[in-house]
Amino acid sequence: MPSPPRFSRGGGSCSDDKNEPPAEPGTIDMTWMTADEVTTAVKEALAAGVTEFKLTGEFAKIGIPAQAGATPADNPFYDSNVEMIDLTGVTDWPKVNTNGRLDADFNLLPGDVRGLPASAFDGLDGGYPALREMKLPAEVKALGTCAFIACKALTAVSCDGVEEVGWQAFSYCSALTTVELPETTKIYGAAFFGSGLTSLSLPKATFMGVRTFSQCYDLTELRLTAAGDLTLEKDSGSTFIPGNIAEQCSLTLNADKHYDTGTASPKAVSENQWATDYYERPFTWKSIAFE
Repeated sequence: MPSPPRFSRGGGSCSDDKNEPPAEPGTIDMTWMTADEVTTAVKEALAAGVTEFKLTGEFAKIGIPAQAGATPADNPFYDSNVEMIDLTGVTDWPKVNTNGRLDADFNLLPGDVRGLPASAFDGLDGGYPALREMKLPAEVKALGTCAFIACKALTAVSCDGVEEVGWQAFSYCSALTTVELPETTKIYGAAFFGSGLTSLSLPKATFMGVRTFSQCYDLTELRLTAAGDLTLEKDSGSTFIPGNIAEQCSLTLNADKHYDTGTASPKAVSENQWATDYYERPFTWKSIAFE
């Protein structure tokens, strides 16, 4: 029986096809590799100055921990100058925590949606100073708790299939001005806390966690156009957005929340007031449009 083709990594090819052109630097086909071989390939490419990567194969081989709590260095891209990671060819994604809830031992509770794990690219200690772009496949349905927290160079995330954005997933991503989330239905607490958001459109979102937009001082446009009731979480004196952020923001709502004819909750109070703070005082917005 002939042996299977091995793998391509960095600028060379170990394929059985001698006429196959060399792989682009940073292109790593993990199909016939072990997890250790993938880690070695990534680190060799990084050491050679490669900053853009495209990986294909099973998620487990990358080395990114499926559960939070592992040391940051378990991610082979940690503490490097990686700028772009394309994971659109990666399969078999794990189930991830999105709500940030802990068990009695302070471990994140298991989740039931598959996607990018909690703390996958946790940048709180500066581990990903140059990461500016991430590409994810439609198979990724969730961004786990703290998935990209404090990735301060991050400007683009392709995640069109994501249905849940986890607790603090984009917190402190100061260069992130917007992200396309056409399928997202749930945004958990502090998901964009302290980020650089200037605008955001959420055509299907029906749940918004507490402090979702706290300290988003550049946010000026918000579209929440899903039909039906919208759940806005409140806790410890806070809700999904502070009043000072709402005041500078142009809001677009589904027509079913119109102050005169609306049938969904929460219904607008007036032409520029919608939703309430923790103490049931209505937020005043820069403007409100209905569609």
